[in-house]
Amino acid sequence: MKCMQSPPDVMILCGGLGTRLRSVVSDRPKPMADVQGKPFLEILITHLIQQGIQRIVLCAGYMGEYIQAYFSSQPFAAEIEVVVEPFPLGTAGAIKYALPLIEGDSFIAINGDSFCSYQLNALRETHRLSNAAATIYATYVSDATRFGTLELAGEESIVKAFKEKGSSAAGWVNAGAYMLNKELFDGVPCFEVCSLEQDVFPNIAAGQLMAYLGQEPFIDIGTPDDYHRFKQH
Repeated sequence: MKCMQSPPDVMILCGGLGTRLRSVVSDRPKPMADVQGKPFLEILITHLIQQGIQRIVLCAGYMGEYIQAYFSSQPFAAEIEVVVEPFPLGTAGAIKYALPLIEGDSFIAINGDSFCSYQLNALRETHRLSNAAATIYATYVSDATRFGTLELAGEESIVKAFKEKGSSAAGWVNAGAYMLNKELFDGVPCFEVCSLEQDVFPNIAAGQLMAYLGQEPFIDIGTPDDYHRFKQH
């Protein structure tokens, strides 16, 4: 049982097929892509531990045994558990599958192919003060072509809608991290494909989906160009 002061558990979604990156990373799952001798996922986990995180659940899928073997053989200053989904379940489906391992009433979920110098304490505090059901970590980009943008309202940064990809305009984008209440997944069926953005977030009551507005640069390693850019970062 977690007390209010203890850091939340973190779930990292690392089960994607990584098809766009396959031309340069074909022998391992995308989150395990090499960055200066270390897997990208290890760099992300190290950052989370530096933020005070003590328990991490890795939601693996494609080539999940690779992730399982690596993190069962490496010492980390946090408890790390690996769950391999039986088939691709989507973001919300993967969370539902691994949810029994999460302690506490809320937790942080992070995409395993994105990196931002996440300020997790600020995300958690924003979530607590707003009494939200879910809080998206947002960051501002000058060109949102690849990401789509968040339509925000009010000083509280209520998320009103998700705008489609394609516009080259600047805007706030989802930086791949969320503070989520466990009860959000009560209605998510087990062993069914389900998406956070398409299936869960649209059903949140008005005013209960918020954004934390971060200022940190955001990198998604999902394409060869961005992967090489991160390696040089």
